Parts: sequence; C-alpha cells; structure tokens
Amino acid sequence: MNFKILKQSETKSVTIQLCSDGVVRVIGKPQETMDEEQMKLNIKAYNSLIEGKSYAFMYYSLDDTFVFGSDAIKYAKANQHSFPKICIAVVTKSLAQKIVANFYLKISPQLSPLKIFNSISDAENWCYEQIEKFNTAKVCK
Repeated sequence: MNFKILKQSETKSVTIQLCSDGVVRVIGKPQETMDEEQMKLNIKAYNSLIEGKSYAFMYYSLDDTFVFGSDAIKYAKANQHSFPKICIAVVTKSLAQKIVANFYLKISPQLSPLKIFNSISDAENWCYEQIEKFNTAKVCK
C-alpha cells in the first residue's frame, strides 16, 4: 500500500513516522541499543505525534544492529497504557532478535495484539487487518 508520512520525529535510537495508512512506523537506527531512558523519550514522542488517537505500531530496523535492551522491554511492559495503540507488529532481521522477541511474548502477555514477522510487507498487511477490525468494532458500538 502506498502511504505518505504525515508527521515524523527523531530520537537518539529511532525515527518515528505517523503515516497516512494508519500505521506508526518506529525504525531503529543502526548501532543503537534502546534502553529505558530512550524508551521513555520515544513514548513521549509517540504521544506527541498521535495526539491521543489509536494507531497500529510497527517496529523494525534498517539492519540487525539495533537492539531493544531488557530494561526498555521491562519498562514498555510495565507501561503498556502509556500510549494508545491498536496493535504492535515487530519485524525481526536476525535469528537472535526473533528468539528474544518470541521468548518475551511467551513470558509477558500483551494487552494489545502483538505479532512478530520476518518481513515488513507481512507486518504491514497484519497491521491493516488489525486496523480494519478496530474500525469495524468502533462502528458497531
């Protein structure tokens, strides 16, 4: 699907893009490790961009050198309500990233749908499905 970047923000660890297709793309920067402090700054940036509206979030990196630190993951888990979201798609580039992500999912249930993918296009398609479900549920209320 074609989309336009409506708003963009940068932090030390990521580029955050609010896109016209209803997906917020969080792109990890090469050679960066997101720690708890960076996660807090990123969540502030998310909230500034989305202005209280719910979007699908898709996390990926340009290469396999970007890492979510365990303290960032713990903080995100403990603060799941810190920004509204429809779902979270995570695209992994390496086997190590996938193992860590799958382990995290098994031991730490999410309040929002979260799924791990090998490709950006699969993650986007799943996000579009989740957006459609969210919008249908909203209309039915």
